[in-house]
Amino acid sequence: KNWIGHSLEIEGIPEQKLVRKYLHCYGPASIGGFTDWLGCSSAQAERIWKTVIDEIEPVNLSGKDRYLLSDDKELLLSPPQSERKVHLLGGHDPYLGLQDRDVILENKARQKQIWQTVSNPGAVLWQGKIVGMWKSKKRGKGLEIEVALWDDAKMLKTDIQNLADEYSLFQQLKLNRITFLA
Repeated sequence: KNWIGHSLEIEGIPEQKLVRKYLHCYGPASIGGFTDWLGCSSAQAERIWKTVIDEIEPVNLSGKDRYLLSDDKELLLSPPQSERKVHLLGGHDPYLGLQDRDVILENKARQKQIWQTVSNPGAVLWQGKIVGMWKSKKRGKGLEIEVALWDDAKMLKTDIQNLADEYSLFQQLKLNRITFLA
């Protein structure tokens, strides 16, 4: 206790906390996604999942059955307006750790561009969906950024330019160039 500053005793049932935390962060989600995220057997994931069966409810998302915490339903159906609609997520941002990738990017070919075996690019997120990807390269004391936008996302260039400026300041680098690829 003295070493870590608090008791090691856990309040509540750890399995329930685990499923609640997963669904709160990644819901609506499937039990298969939970299994992959947890890295355990299907039988073990199902046993843990069932500990909160009274706290979750099914929803249909893109024609597939998913589940969410009943306590999160109202917030998911009527989310507060975000100050910012466009985000530049780094290649290993926790949001991109979602196992059920169809939720944020349905196109399988584009999924392969975002989630690569090595060196994932960043993702351009607009209203919760991936609409493009981006990469940055440090050149001396400067930064070069390439952005590829898909479909109708070309209208986001000004917002992305502003985010790129903020990102370069955060990196304490000068933004030498931002290139929008066709």
